[in-house]
Amino acid sequence: SKQAKFWSNQGMPFKEMTVEECIELEPGIAGLEDWKGSDVDGNCDLVGGVLCPMDSSGDIHTYCKNLEKLCKERGIEINYESQVTNIELDSNNEIAAIEVNNETKYRGDVYVLAVGATSGKIGKKIGVNLPVYPLKGHMATVKTNPDFPALKTNIYSPKQGLLGVMSTGEVRL
Repeated sequence: SKQAKFWSNQGMPFKEMTVEECIELEPGIAGLEDWKGSDVDGNCDLVGGVLCPMDSSGDIHTYCKNLEKLCKERGIEINYESQVTNIELDSNNEIAAIEVNNETKYRGDVYVLAVGATSGKIGKKIGVNLPVYPLKGHMATVKTNPDFPALKTNIYSPKQGLLGVMSTGEVRL
């Protein structure tokens, strides 16, 4: 697929998969064509997939709250409602300062770029390629049916969004 080729050229180990390989990897998606009488789209139009062992997702709210707590415990100042408006580089092409809201400059020993889906846009300004891309937001975390095979990997469809494996017996829609 174009997507697999694009990400492979970016150094990401994406692998094109046939329908059969997708079903072998995730037996739980087999037989979904039986849902045709419902409002749920099955897999009758599945044409294959793309696998990247480095790809993942998680509970971003829990992650951010824990990161915030750790930072504050270590005396790190967090500025909310702020926008990075410039990144100054020194003669060695290293970050010298970060300008925020077109007025305040911050200098430090370490800089963390943690702005979610817009990280790639900011990284590009200083020549850093970050393959971060947004997905549709989740609607719910639900328990899976124990009578069906559990998912092992996240599954993304441009049409239906993301099914994210959260823990044993739960998926995020």
